[in-house]
Order: sequence, then structure tokens, then C-alpha cells
Amino acid sequence: MENSLAEVVDKLLLLLPTLEKRLIRPLELEIKPSLSILQYNALFIMKNDEILTMSELSNKMCISKQQLTPMVDKLIDNELVERMTNEKDRRIINVRLSERGYNFLNDSKAEITEALKKRMEVFDQDEVNTLLKAIDDIYSITKKLG
Repeated sequence: MENSLAEVVDKLLLLLPTLEKRLIRPLELEIKPSLSILQYNALFIMKNDEILTMSELSNKMCISKQQLTPMVDKLIDNELVERMTNEKDRRIINVRLSERGYNFLNDSKAEITEALKKRMEVFDQDEVNTLLKAIDDIYSITKKLG
């Protein structure tokens, strides 16, 4: 088991930079995003979870609240996120996606989808099926990590 886990780690360490180089960076260059990947991640999390405390959002993103605060402030300045006071405890800050944030995410998702589809046109149908199965498997397995 130890050897196979070490092999998984080695392959992940090779895969992550490869994904960054061949998928993420070209995508960023093509769509010229107005937000960082972390900001998109925050928006997608808020879309799925409706209202979150800053602590909940920082935990879901695996970043500190100190890192999260300026990022959320920029999203608020762009009117993509709304800040609200918690009704039960006024010291707690809640955030949620604004209407403009929902629209922005939907437009961005369409743009990202088209760019990724274009990028993956080099795959034949068998490769697409293999990639889809691999992504499903990785998603299913990594959900156990918490």
C-alpha cells in the first residue's frame, strides 16, 4: 500500500504542473479572465452554497481568512458578491453571490466551456470517453479526502 500511495503522489506531482501548462495557462491566455482562478473558485463555491460565512468560505477554499478578505473585497467592489451581517451574531460576516455575480458566472462558464471544448478537439472519441471516466473516478475518489 505504501509503495502504491507513493506512486500516486509522484504521478499527481507530474500531473498538476502538466494541467497548469497545457490546460489552465492556455485557457487564461485565450479568455483573458478579469478575475483570478481563486476568485472564480470563490464565486463557484458561493453559487453552490448560497450564503456562507467568511470562515466557511475560507475553509472550503483551503485558504486563510486573511487571504480571503482582500479577494472578497475586490469581488464586492465589482458587485459580484454581497456582504451581509449575520442576523444571529453581528460579528459574523456572511457573503453571497449577487445577481450580477450569477450573470457573470453564467457568461464566464459559457466562455470557458467553449474555449475548453476547442482545446480538446484534438481528442478522438475514445480519448474523450477515457478522459471523462478518469475525471469521474478522480472526483469520486477525492471526495473522500474531505
